[in-house]
Amino acid sequence: MKKKIITASIVLSLSASMLAIPAFSAPSSNPSVSVEPAGTLPVNPFDEVKQNLPKSVSSSDLAKMEALYNRSQKLQDEIYSLDIQYNDLLGKYKDIPSFQEVKKRLPGSLSHDELKKLEELYNQISKLRKEGKTSQTDPLWEQCYKILHPYASKEPAPFQDYYGLREPAYTLPVNLFDEEKQNLPKSINSSDLSKMEALFKQARKLQDESYSLDIQYYDLLGKYEEIPSFQEEKNGFPSSLSKDELKKLEELYNQIAKLKKEGKTSQTDLLWEQYYEILYKE
Repeated sequence: MKKKIITASIVLSLSASMLAIPAFSAPSSNPSVSVEPAGTLPVNPFDEVKQNLPKSVSSSDLAKMEALYNRSQKLQDEIYSLDIQYNDLLGKYKDIPSFQEVKKRLPGSLSHDELKKLEELYNQISKLRKEGKTSQTDPLWEQCYKILHPYASKEPAPFQDYYGLREPAYTLPVNLFDEEKQNLPKSINSSDLSKMEALFKQARKLQDESYSLDIQYYDLLGKYEEIPSFQEEKNGFPSSLSKDELKKLEELYNQIAKLKKEGKTSQTDLLWEQYYEILYKE
């Protein structure tokens, strides 16, 4: 009985709290008082993907695919966050040429004011990188591009040739960190190196999980994808293929089609390799 009383009091307290919020208030007799619109539910990213999926996908498989897709998207967001932190740390130690060095490669037709603005932007970028804030430099690079864009068709892009402009955004290397470490600046202190290693390994773990989800997703999708018959497929084959080669290609193609229909698209890679080795032999 005591438990019921406590529960009831909590419900009453919550009800009272909600009544104090305009959106939950009782309708007013005053027409000038408007009720605030209810919050908008977040859009499910899979809803858009779903529009392009085969209509034959069963509701059961569709639910599984949605769960896999949304989990994969969440992992990608987590990986992106780790990549930003990793590259922010790395940027502190990468050598940055002075603007005077970079200026030698700038178009000679730039005005005094344009050069001054580029130098200002470049120095801000350099400062942010050294502060471990590489991820905050994108808007500044965009301003650099905007100034240089009119000269792009007339003269070589200076930063791109000399400095590489923006490095590939937030891309972690695929090799193991012990190997990756060999290519990092030697000036990285042990504290930052430890942080980078932890970020790297965490991102790799998430990437592996994301890859596993992708495999499961495409195994499900493969069951419903239309697969043309081999007779249709071979219409575009080179006429130089021998009878034995055509026979082998048909055998491989039918194995691939069977595996896809069984939800085993991930097991077809080796068969495709054999298929293309025959088809595109030198």
